[in-house]
Amino acid sequence: MSPKTRLVPDKDYVLTQLPCSEGNAGMGYIINASDGKSFVIDGGNEKDAPLLLKLIREKCAGEITAWFITHPHPGHAGAFLSIIADIPEDISIRKIFYSHISLDKVEKLEPESAPFVALCNTLIKGCGVPCVSVHAGDRIKLGKTMIRVFSAGDGEYTEDYVNNTSSVLKFNMFCTSILFLGDIMREGCISMLEKYKAELNCDIVQMATHGIRGALSEIYALATPDVCFWSTSRENTLPDSPEGETYRETRRLLEALGASEHYVSGIDGLSEIHISY
Repeated sequence: MSPKTRLVPDKDYVLTQLPCSEGNAGMGYIINASDGKSFVIDGGNEKDAPLLLKLIREKCAGEITAWFITHPHPGHAGAFLSIIADIPEDISIRKIFYSHISLDKVEKLEPESAPFVALCNTLIKGCGVPCVSVHAGDRIKLGKTMIRVFSAGDGEYTEDYVNNTSSVLKFNMFCTSILFLGDIMREGCISMLEKYKAELNCDIVQMATHGIRGALSEIYALATPDVCFWSTSRENTLPDSPEGETYRETRRLLEALGASEHYVSGIDGLSEIHISY
């Protein structure tokens, strides 16, 4: 499938959304910066690893400046774990940005996720790539790109614990900004709004929790993006699916707020936006 692409003259950045494999709402993005640096955000399910590696070789010449993991769930970190378990010789990962969450709390609050979280922590620690633990409030400068962290790591959440600890990242690229919400949900949104309400405005937003549940509408009202990226499967958009109505309601909200472009990974496949300034 050829990429769904919006071209802007004199491009300086390229944002790529990976396609969503059938029935799996994974999330994966690649950003190629104007100064030659390359960033990966999450990467999708384990089955998405071969395509992700292909794209890293084609778009990044095999070199990743920084790999950001929003949270340790299979649809976000599955491909990443498959790759760091045995990093190919032609792939270089300079640094990993990841918020280590308490395994004890996961075992208590979301025990079904504990084995994957433990595996993620173990493989990151043993892969030989330098890892930076991110925290809410961090400012990370990588070449010409500034990343602001609005949420990360542990919080006093009572439900959807791993999702609510998602790292929320805002990539600032000259006059364009991209807000990655991961899978943050209601409790995480409330905590984030207490401190960063005035900083959430953006040009492009990655829809939280695959656009079918999760973020408070206030987050989108503050973000007021022009472009929305939906890392969700086609099944989740169908009228007769349990998630379909939520998808349509959320999309109507974003369009009422002024969003004019939508890229759905399970429908559009591989999507690219070329960003200039």
